[in-house]
Amino acid sequence: MTKLLVVIVNKGQAKKVVKIAQDMGAKGGTILRGKGASVFEKKGFLGLEIEPEKDLVLILSNYEMIKKIKTGVDAEFNLKKPNSGIAFVLNVDRVEGIVT
Repeated sequence: MTKLLVVIVNKGQAKKVVKIAQDMGAKGGTILRGKGASVFEKKGFLGLEIEPEKDLVLILSNYEMIKKIKTGVDAEFNLKKPNSGIAFVLNVDRVEGIVT
């Protein structure tokens, strides 16, 4: 079954995530930019909240490959530690246009 791994890391770290994925056998990934903060990161200035920029990496692959990639990302970014990143996996029922 096809899975989607979503990894959210601090701005500038997406290429490292894609490199880990490629080293594990993935063909690539999609990098998106976003903004957001966890409860540990919220910062303010003059009463305004500042949301840090984030990189989102999307990787489609089979379950075994996603499991390997997620393990590599967890090891590199220590995702159990606050402010280090977020990773989660979603089921994908149908894919068109690419071979996973």
